[in-house]
This record gives sequence, C-alpha cells and structure tokens, in this order.
Amino acid sequence: MRTKEKCWEIKDVLPVNCTKLKNRHGEWKIVIPKMSMSYDVFMEMESSLSHMESYGVSYDYINGIATLNVTDKGLKELESMSNVIRISL
Repeated sequence: MRTKEKCWEIKDVLPVNCTKLKNRHGEWKIVIPKMSMSYDVFMEMESSLSHMESYGVSYDYINGIATLNVTDKGLKELESMSNVIRISL
C-alpha cells in the first residue's frame, strides 16, 4: 500500500513561527511545526543560508516535517529572514 504524501496539502502562511533549542553540539535546532512549511519554502530558506551554516537538514514529504540545525551565524541569518520565518525561544 502506498502512503499518501501530506506535504502537498500545506498552504504556506508566512512567516512560519518556529522555536529554537540548543542542540547537542551547542548550536541550534530550529523546531518547525509539523505541516507548517512547504518543501519549496523550506528549500528557499535553507539555500539562502551561507555555505556550511546549516546541517542535519531534512524534509519528510509524507508527514510535512522539516528538520534544520544551524550554527550561531546560521541562526542570525535565519532571524534576518523575518518575512519567511519567525524564531522565538
């Protein structure tokens, strides 16, 4: 049985409200709520970061779950993208 991809049901409402947590490397895990960011917006945001400022990047098409870890510099770059993402504690 084939599982239906749910991410195509996402209607982007920007900016997406996210939270940040210190990860095990002392950098930042960006917690993006499930089904709140389409793949296109996720890739646009991730590709706007400087090279090597993000890692552990993934997007689960079936459940619409985005995963993103960033360095301190990457966090500052994300925070400047206030039209796409809003990050709080």
